[in-house]
Amino acid sequence: MHTVVLVDDEFYIRQGLKKMINWETYDFKISGEAEDGEQAWQMIQDTNPDVVITDICMPVMDGINLIKRIKESQVYPCKFIIISGYGEFKYAQQAVRFGVHDFLLKPIEQGELTQALERLSKILEQEKNTCLTHQQWLDLLQDVRHDASNDGELDTSWDTILLEQIEENRLEEAQQTITRMFREFQVQRLAPEAVRVSLWRSIQRVLNVIRSMDGDEQNMKTLSQLMRSLDCQVTLTELRRLFLVFVQEAVQVIDQLRQNKHRGEIEKIKRYIDLNYHQHISLKHIANKFYLNPIYLGQLFKKTYDVYFKEYLLQIRINEAKRLLRQSDLRVYEIAEKVGFKSVDYFVTKFEEREGMTPTAYRNRLLGRSKRVQTAK
Repeated sequence: MHTVVLVDDEFYIRQGLKKMINWETYDFKISGEAEDGEQAWQMIQDTNPDVVITDICMPVMDGINLIKRIKESQVYPCKFIIISGYGEFKYAQQAVRFGVHDFLLKPIEQGELTQALERLSKILEQEKNTCLTHQQWLDLLQDVRHDASNDGELDTSWDTILLEQIEENRLEEAQQTITRMFREFQVQRLAPEAVRVSLWRSIQRVLNVIRSMDGDEQNMKTLSQLMRSLDCQVTLTELRRLFLVFVQEAVQVIDQLRQNKHRGEIEKIKRYIDLNYHQHISLKHIANKFYLNPIYLGQLFKKTYDVYFKEYLLQIRINEAKRLLRQSDLRVYEIAEKVGFKSVDYFVTKFEEREGMTPTAYRNRLLGRSKRVQTAK
């Protein structure tokens, strides 16, 4: 059943459209509705409907700009039906270049709506019938996995190169590799089946990387359309365009997963420091514990928390020492040892650098204030 999103800023029009006909009779199902283009755009990204029926004049984002944004995204293969009033027809004409399939003039007649849906249903069914079934695709993969084309073999060298470029966020180089790859497809006159298998293999390798980084390929907005195109008889030019868009998203997804992974790792390291500051720990010690290069760890810590590792560790130790000076009667050398300093002299020096006074002076100042308070009473 084909899914439909209704977009109109007037509630009664949306309600009228929903109740005007039995949508399921025409093999359609309303999957959502929105009151402006911006809201519809968010919904379309989430649900990827087959059809969008939209008004032209709406607040926030009008129907023309909604269609333009969807088309420019090159991700969502929606079909469009425009709703327009008499005075809006000049705007509706602009939508023709964006591939709008039908127009409904207000007030909408039931017969016009059903005719538009019947026409659109035929188009959608024709597109569906040009696609291979899932089993046919599996059989095809089995038949041509090790085949090349007419007489040659699939060159897999570009596959490894492309994956490395994607992982290293070298998008411009990846785009050049894809251009060369598709040129090779043409020069070698690869059979369509061989091209599909070759692209399928590359897609799977990318998805394996995403999964290995705890990502979810189901969140990729470009994947479903690319997979549909592999099942369908689309042109090599269209395949190249869709594959490029997929690679662009894959570069962004992998880069974000890498940043998330590093942030998660550096947060673990920070927690370790917070819990073990009183031990004799160092940047080298922690780097070895977490299997990281010490220089890289230092740079990552500074980039994440805007403070150098050594300064952060010192700050924690001094703050804990101040707490102990306030709340206990431990000697200065005992406090120094308790917060992780090997040398009491070094502790006193660093404390004075940060607080402008020695630990003893800090404690005496607090005691002096307490005596003044008691005297005042």
